[in-house]
Amino acid sequence: MSGANDEAERLAALRAYEVLDTPPEATFDELTRLAALVTGAPMAVITFVDETRQWFKSRFGLRVTETPRELSFCAHAIAARELLIVSDARADVRFATNPLVVDAPRARFYAGAPLIMANGHAIGTLAVFDFPARELTTDQRDALVALSRQVVAQLELRRMNREGIERFELAVRATNDAVWDWNLVSNEIWWNEGMRTLFGYTPDQQPNIASWTNAIHPDDEPRVSEKLHTAITRGDQYWSDTYRFKRHDGTFADVLDRGYLIKDAAGKPVRMIGAMLDVTERRRLEDQLRQAQKMDAISQLSGGIAHDFNNLLTVIQVNAALLARHDKNPETREHTSAIVDATDRAAALTRQLLMMSRRQIMQQRVTDLNEVVAELTRMLHRTVGEHISFVAQPERSLPLVNADVGMIEQVLLNLVVNARDAMPGGGQLTIVTGHARVTEPKLRHGFDVQPGDYAFVSVSDTGSGIAPVHLPHIFEPFFTTKDIGRGTGLGLATAYGIVRQHNGWIEVTSEPGRGSTFCFYLPTTAQLLTQDRPRTGAVDEDLPSGTETILVVEDEAALRNLIVGLLETCGYTVLHTGSGVSALELWKTARERIQLLLTDVVMPGGVNGRDLAERLRADATDLPVLYTSGYSPDLTGAGERLVEGVNFLQKPYQPATLARAVRDLLDQVRRPG
Repeated sequence: MSGANDEAERLAALRAYEVLDTPPEATFDELTRLAALVTGAPMAVITFVDETRQWFKSRFGLRVTETPRELSFCAHAIAARELLIVSDARADVRFATNPLVVDAPRARFYAGAPLIMANGHAIGTLAVFDFPARELTTDQRDALVALSRQVVAQLELRRMNREGIERFELAVRATNDAVWDWNLVSNEIWWNEGMRTLFGYTPDQQPNIASWTNAIHPDDEPRVSEKLHTAITRGDQYWSDTYRFKRHDGTFADVLDRGYLIKDAAGKPVRMIGAMLDVTERRRLEDQLRQAQKMDAISQLSGGIAHDFNNLLTVIQVNAALLARHDKNPETREHTSAIVDATDRAAALTRQLLMMSRRQIMQQRVTDLNEVVAELTRMLHRTVGEHISFVAQPERSLPLVNADVGMIEQVLLNLVVNARDAMPGGGQLTIVTGHARVTEPKLRHGFDVQPGDYAFVSVSDTGSGIAPVHLPHIFEPFFTTKDIGRGTGLGLATAYGIVRQHNGWIEVTSEPGRGSTFCFYLPTTAQLLTQDRPRTGAVDEDLPSGTETILVVEDEAALRNLIVGLLETCGYTVLHTGSGVSALELWKTARERIQLLLTDVVMPGGVNGRDLAERLRADATDLPVLYTSGYSPDLTGAGERLVEGVNFLQKPYQPATLARAVRDLLDQVRRPG
């Protein structure tokens, strides 16, 4: 059993070298001739013995290509595992009847050295034959054994080369790169299948350096060629570059190309191997990330400006409203009304900045987008004009969304105005509602889209379309292609901010000369419709009054003084300060008197409005708090839920709005004074 196992292992080792039935190879033929020369024999062979035969890989002076295994001289040498000498085959009972002895070539002498591989198995021999009976000298024996070791070395090298090629081929198949091998002498290039899968070319369609160069974008080719040839001339070991490469369909891909330079023994560059990686998608995602980061940076700047501007607007608006309330002179009231109107328009502009920066307070409620579209339809007809046909295509049973109706109306209005302006000569404007499902996360136009169900509204026009060069910039604040005076550049930036604030996203498709479609998606909700809306204050509404003591904390001095004056006019006792830190000190001496805290949300000094309220309520749990801010309170972190018109006022606001909110909170919770 052991012998059978050994033979099975030997045969497995032979097959592992994949040498049987292969064409002649010069290296082995040279060793065969050398064996004949050093032994003075007219015939020499390199043979391998498998289950049934003795096969000749190389032969010198012998026409036979193989013999049955049972007639094999070499099988005996393999079994002996050492140099086998048969001085006279006719006198050796093992070989006396062998066809090689009794028939042509009538050989009587044989000497064979086994080919013992690194794994210990003898798989073949290097052997010589001669016509007369004879012997080998000691030097000839040593030379034949030494040459057999050279055969073994060549077999091992051949196996390693083959395995290396196999590994290379497997690696090439496994990679998504277009791997290339450039012969610098002939200028021929070999490509793997990546050239087909990435760029649509068959490997033979890019046979030389010229065909590759011709596919590089004309604007990139001079730079790429100069850099490549400079690297070769200097003998740099590595070369890399990025450029645009023309696909078979005529479009261009962004590629990262890298090469490794191979030199001959004299140090002359003769070959370069490398790989092209299609980075188009990665570049697109990087561009989207940069765009999102730029939008965030601009949004933060715009939001900060809007916040400070709202403080000033509040001072102007409240003063104008108070003046209009107390001065009955018609001319004065006309001027103050103009001031109030102007501040309202300015407040609308800051609201757009805050929407764009996602700092506008959201008053979300369960909403049917079909109802929003229907309610706007009459106004939209007037907005678009009679030269444009208006079509609404709502989807029945559209899923509900949780949204700020006013903000969504603003998005729709901005998109409709843009569509109208794109059709100065008339056309068709179409609004469609529907729903869609997202199954996996993705990044779309700077929006981080999460899996789920979404309702959408699309606004399409048949106008001039958007040039491809402008598409990446359309959501940037103040970017506009309209004539001076016809647009602020905030319309799409505002829509972008609102939709993003609602955890949705916007898709844009456009073709110059054929029109554009803007489609925004909002997450659906399973909640039921509600009808609650925040209350607003009228300019001429009577100001509610009281006698309680109120602590006012506002860092803007002009606004603080105005609030104090207004509340004192309403009968309240007012304590005031400009920071959360000083308010804490004031609380220590006046805590028993203070019955309501009126505080800005965002303040300097390390203690913001939320922090201040939390610390004061630790000492007086039922203390009512009214927050105000120029933008969203969620920037200050977690805390109690703030509701517009209840415990929060969005700047700018009317005097009546402030007075009523203060009175409502005091009436809800009365602390002994």
